[in-house]
Amino acid sequence: MKAWQTGGVHVRLAQAGDHASAEILDVILRNEIGHVLIGNHWFRFLCDVASLDPHPTYARLAEQYHAPKLRGPFNFEARRDAGFDEAELRALAGLDDSAPSQN
Repeated sequence: MKAWQTGGVHVRLAQAGDHASAEILDVILRNEIGHVLIGNHWFRFLCDVASLDPHPTYARLAEQYHAPKLRGPFNFEARRDAGFDEAELRALAGLDDSAPSQN
């Protein structure tokens, strides 16, 4: 796990000498990546069973159930680790003005 993956808070904690709290953020990030990876797997599995494209299906369900609008900045490397594909990352990059270029 790279320290920068947990963002600016991790860096500020480490710089202040609070390495224990910085490590806690690393644990939380690893757990979240695992949870999202499992959710992505099952969402795509169910879309496949129902012959649905997961991208428009997600957008439709988010609108139908009034999901909160996503706001950046986004941790693109962690999202890749959690199973996001490049189309999903491009969509997120369009929501995040501070997003790095997606090579």
